Amino acid sequence: MRSVAGPSRGSAIGAVVLLAGGVVAPPLAHAAGCSVLDLTASADETILQRWVRLIGEGGVGAGVPVRVVHGPQVMAPCVADDLRETVQIVRERDAYRGPAGAVRDAISDVAAGDWALVIEATRFHTGPLTPVIEAAARNDADVFVSCNEDHSPAGVYAIRRSVFDHVASVGYVDLKEQLIARARAAGDRVHVVAHEGVVSFPLRTRRELLRAAAVSAPTRSAVERPGP
Repeated sequence: MRSVAGPSRGSAIGAVVLLAGGVVAPPLAHAAGCSVLDLTASADETILQRWVRLIGEGGVGAGVPVRVVHGPQVMAPCVADDLRETVQIVRERDAYRGPAGAVRDAISDVAAGDWALVIEATRFHTGPLTPVIEAAARNDADVFVSCNEDHSPAGVYAIRRSVFDHVASVGYVDLKEQLIARARAAGDRVHVVAHEGVVSFPLRTRRELLRAAAVSAPTRSAVERPGP
């Protein structure tokens, strides 16, 4: 498993934020007794390792931090030794900050014109992240929202850091219903990036994890937590 790597910083992605759960952990995390990102849906990588691989393959430049943000009531994922220089675990300072607020706090060091790649990490993604990252490189909007071909959410966003100026330093702000609505109202350009096929679905239940395992390795008969 390699660290995040890509051809260049040309995409102007200043940081990647993996949202690993806020106020309430999903049933799958409660049943497993660990973060959803620690579970495996293939023989050789955890959900977290899969996201890091997809980020690197999508063209995010080397040295761009990957910040895993989790709420105080949600377990933090484990970070494998080979990812420690790339992946940062960030605990939300406020349990009721909301996803947009949590991202704002996590990317305060990113330049206003650069982009944050924001990912709902408790999902299983089967396609490349390239469409969203390339959309940010085109620089013809301020927010890119990904969706599956059937118009269901795909859980990946490219958002210019300046858009988070619409989020106050205190209080709850949701990502989809509030931040993007505020961005539109302020005149920010919001575009949709559609993937081919259904490439993303949530990982909230054991059934959804088994579905992910079947997609990753159709012949695999069991889903296991990674060993120590």
